Amino acid sequence: MDVGADDQAALRARLQATIDSFLDPHVFIEAVRDESGTIVDFVFLDANEAACTYNSRTRQEMIGARLMEILPGHAASGILADYAQVVETGEPIIVDALPYFNEIIGEVRQSDLRCIRVGEQLSVTWRDVSDRVAAAESARIARELLQSTLDSLLDPHVYLQAVRDGEGRIIDFVYEGANDAASVYNQVARADLLGMRLLELLPGQAGSGLLALYAGVLESGQPAVLDDFLYPHEVVGEDRWFDMRVNRAGDGLSVTWRDVTDRHDYVSALADSQARYRILAENASDIVAHLRGATIVWVSPAVTRILGWEPDELVGLLATDIIHPDEVQDLVEQMSTRLETEQSRMRFRLRAKNGAFHWFDVLGSPLIGSDGAQDGRVAAFRLVDDEVAARTALEMRARQDDLTGLVNRQEMFERVGALFRRSSRTGREIAMVFCDVDDLKKVNDSFGHAAGDELLRMVASRLSTSVRGGDVVARIGGDELLVVLDGVHDLDQAEELANKLRAIVAEPALIGEQWHHVTMSVGVTLAVPGEDVDAVVARADEAMYTAKNGGRDRVVAV
Repeated sequence: MDVGADDQAALRARLQATIDSFLDPHVFIEAVRDESGTIVDFVFLDANEAACTYNSRTRQEMIGARLMEILPGHAASGILADYAQVVETGEPIIVDALPYFNEIIGEVRQSDLRCIRVGEQLSVTWRDVSDRVAAAESARIARELLQSTLDSLLDPHVYLQAVRDGEGRIIDFVYEGANDAASVYNQVARADLLGMRLLELLPGQAGSGLLALYAGVLESGQPAVLDDFLYPHEVVGEDRWFDMRVNRAGDGLSVTWRDVTDRHDYVSALADSQARYRILAENASDIVAHLRGATIVWVSPAVTRILGWEPDELVGLLATDIIHPDEVQDLVEQMSTRLETEQSRMRFRLRAKNGAFHWFDVLGSPLIGSDGAQDGRVAAFRLVDDEVAARTALEMRARQDDLTGLVNRQEMFERVGALFRRSSRTGREIAMVFCDVDDLKKVNDSFGHAAGDELLRMVASRLSTSVRGGDVVARIGGDELLVVLDGVHDLDQAEELANKLRAIVAEPALIGEQWHHVTMSVGVTLAVPGEDVDAVVARADEAMYTAKNGGRDRVVAV
């Protein structure tokens, strides 16, 4: 059936309206060939509103523009060659989470990409899924962190998911998570334990009342705390005493237990005078102390191994005598809000005999004698220096650029925002110095990305060691670095300091076995009172491009 001109126009209008309604960016591009017929570029024939917004261009600016004009990185990344392959073969591109350094946004983004041939043209649609990829990675890290934390526990821990009958009654539980200690205790490999029914492994939990207790925790949400619970353990093959903690988590339970059979037998056999040694036996790897009020009346021998003190050196001292001064007040306030009979969990630093301070997690509990009366409190101190250091390092990495060690873009904006607020109160001038390393791509192309990375680290090192204590040096993307000069007199001084930085960076540098002469194009501007950080950075960026367009290796101040 022939389609008339009016029908064709209507179809084109419908197609254009449909494409413009897409939430995802979409473009039509046509191959550009050289004299030999090789595809060397593409030209934009059409772009929907989402594509124009994503590329920071109007439709008039997009249509007719070359792909390499707007996104030159498509050549080095291989996307240009992939597009050409689609035109030549007709095989579409269907790829998810494709990484690409977006020159317009100034950072690596991940996109789902679909590309289909239409004659010499390509219909290209993409979706920026960077947030989805980042969220998935964060979730993966969180899961690994949780599992590694559980595996580091000395106590067995499992996660149980409820199994219900047709009427919704809980009739069993299934193991959906377990740490190494739980697998070892139950003598079942983790792979075999996961997916197993609770009553398949431990059928006695039904008759012992534990199954009903678990169901009650799940239905009510109230945690269960069991101490000295007697259970004829099928796997171990004898009666065992347990301390157990059961908490609801969704439609399942988080269960941790500790076999305290030895403790139970020992307590039963000993008088009150031997109770301190029982505590020591339970916490052989930790420091254990008996306190009356704030006075140390007994401390376990582990204190010598961990902190260097002999127990007798600490007996009679106040606990606050060896707690870090910065944390004493907080500790006093926390303890004043708790009853003496309550359990407490805290983290603070203790002073070793050599004067160094170490981090401890501290569990405090009332000490009850054989006559039932409370005799002060017992505190178990677990050394957590490595955990605190790891957390500090993780927080530091979140604020730093991995390649250069400089602060990253987010941290830079937070610091500069604070400087701006302080500047508005003190009247101090703040200068923004936008630096772009010239021809870094040539170094990458000629000597490899490892050489380019080393060169960028050298530039970062020279800048960071050449600025003053209150200044900020940050990497904000690719080969772009930002120096914030706090407390300059005027723009002339800022320009002078920027030229000194440019000259320092320009000194020859030996990268591998090759000497390089590095230059920078630099833009300098002063912050205007009340101006936001983005505006100042943008003005410095424009000045930098003026310097680059003017021949590079120069400073332009505006």
